[in-house]
Amino acid sequence: MDQDQFDWFVENGVAPDTARDLIATFNSGGEIDSMSGAEPVEVRTSEIDGWNVTRAEFQDGSISVSKVQLPGAEEGEATGISVRSVGSCGSTSSGSGWASYYDCAVVGSNGAWLSMEFRASYTRTNANKATIHSVSSPYVHAVGGTAATPTLSIVTATGTKAHAKATTQFNGAPPVGSKTCTLNLYVTGASATTTQNY
Repeated sequence: MDQDQFDWFVENGVAPDTARDLIATFNSGGEIDSMSGAEPVEVRTSEIDGWNVTRAEFQDGSISVSKVQLPGAEEGEATGISVRSVGSCGSTSSGSGWASYYDCAVVGSNGAWLSMEFRASYTRTNANKATIHSVSSPYVHAVGGTAATPTLSIVTATGTKAHAKATTQFNGAPPVGSKTCTLNLYVTGASATTTQNY
């Protein structure tokens, strides 16, 4: 799995030498910053290839990347907000001042060590309100430890910032040990974004 981890780091902007050092640290039983609960030194959010991507970089060069799938861009005529056509999400519908997105993927990873995913359906409105209708299809992949299928919950169903999350317990060798890992989806009237703590 070292090659998968290396490839993921490099594809997400980590220098090859840093990627090798991070993998060596983890394989020798050390803890990398992205899994330690450390504060990132930089967080950037951008739209890349149909995803709204949040990339957090840590002091030791490790990173975490979370993203939410976006429909294909197409300005709608029926509403003032950025209605989009059917694209990466399962489907969309819209009316005056609102747009709904169905079965959009939400993904978070810190490399090949731990990845979580789920799908969400939500509505955004011109009134700066959002509603998360449902979350489904939890998935986890862990290397260097174990993790149970994530528990999904809608923390705030409707409001200026609707919030849903997936939570799992990652159990690895010391010093990583047992950690509660969470992938968050936040939806406002303007956007859908993600964060994670692993």
